Amino acid sequence: MTVWRLRDPSSLHARSWEDGVIVFHAPSGDTHLLEPATGAALLLLREGPSDVPAMVRASGGGADVALLERLLAELEDLGVVERA
Repeated sequence: MTVWRLRDPSSLHARSWEDGVIVFHAPSGDTHLLEPATGAALLLLREGPSDVPAMVRASGGGADVALLERLLAELEDLGVVERA
């Protein structure tokens, strides 16, 4: 099972609202709008490395696994996350 972590936790800034999470990655200047459950799952990585099942549990079970895995792959390509 793949474990993920943020490359630089201090470079990821987020704001949460009822309808989503906005994540800003300072080094790239990229901003990402995430649906609430996926955003909550990703923000778990601020606390330390995690795998997808733990991220889904942290989202209250609402995160779609396939969507979360695609997001992690995209964020890995962008240098936001990496495999631990």
